[in-house]
Amino acid sequence: MESIKMAKESYTKGKSDLQKASFARSAHFARVARATHKSSDSRKINSRFYIIKIRGIEKGTEIEASEGVKKLVERIKFSGLIVFADGNEIDPLNLK
Repeated sequence: MESIKMAKESYTKGKSDLQKASFARSAHFARVARATHKSSDSRKINSRFYIIKIRGIEKGTEIEASEGVKKLVERIKFSGLIVFADGNEIDPLNLK
């Protein structure tokens, strides 16, 4: 946090009030964008794990992939993506 404050001070030194306001506005919108991105990611991950739970998908089970072929589940990533034994990944949101 200290480095951000120092960067802000060095950037705004000798700048007009309009330039300082523009810098503050840009920094604010960047923080809002990061928070929104994190929020949407967590909603997507929750949806993935909801589908995994409802369908009873776990390591060692066979599921039908989107192309209609049954594949063995090797693991489930922290992001909620399913990894098959052949190394391919699938998003549970894209399952039939």
